[in-house]
Amino acid sequence: MPAPAGEDRSAKQLAAVLEIGRALGRTFDLDTLLQRIMDHITTLMGADRSTLFLVDRERGEIWSKVMQGDEIREIRLKLGTGIVGHVAETGKPANIPNAYEDRRFNPDVDRATGYRTESILCVPMFDQRGEVIGAVECLNKRGGPFDEEDEAMLAALVAQAAVSIENSKLYQDLLARNRALVEAEARLRHKVAELDLLYEVERQISTARGLEEVLRHVLEKACEVVGAEAGSILLTEEGDGHLYFRVAEGPVED
Repeated sequence: MPAPAGEDRSAKQLAAVLEIGRALGRTFDLDTLLQRIMDHITTLMGADRSTLFLVDRERGEIWSKVMQGDEIREIRLKLGTGIVGHVAETGKPANIPNAYEDRRFNPDVDRATGYRTESILCVPMFDQRGEVIGAVECLNKRGGPFDEEDEAMLAALVAQAAVSIENSKLYQDLLARNRALVEAEARLRHKVAELDLLYEVERQISTARGLEEVLRHVLEKACEVVGAEAGSILLTEEGDGHLYFRVAEGPVED
């Protein structure tokens, strides 16, 4: 006996959710991650197009990267602007069968692009603390408006995507911290080498029997610090100001 249509749809949706989870787990690059999320969501929801917006609290905006021609461009909207801005601001989903009958809808984009928005499904994206970090908006479901099952499905997908985005941000933050640590360690090693050089120079000066010996010890230590195979010290001739080699280390060209 075949399974009821509702059960069959739920089984397919669950399989799709699991597949999306596996796909999202293969990358920590945020741009790649966002593109994968929206590709899967658009296909699974049967939408004409979908967009994921992230919240920028510092600027009071929501932003997204969208494909325009052959370029990926970033778009920004004030928090609270339009359907997606309202959802991101309130944390409440919106399922609108006719966009032009909703006062929150801004038709300016349709007029500018020639696109006709009909049905809209938009759900908020929450982080682990329950704070809204974004929203996903799907437009024009093929075959009719979005229903309650679509809304539940999109909410589940967005919740899964939120975990992947948070993991990506944590990973990128960890990489940045590691780079900062490596750079700080390099600066510290350089500083220690400089202090060691100064100490060595001071020690050599105190024990040297003449200027020639002092300069040679200084040059040897300088080559060691910078990792050079050769080096030389030139002094200015009194009277005419010409430079001349006083000491050299390693092979030096004429």
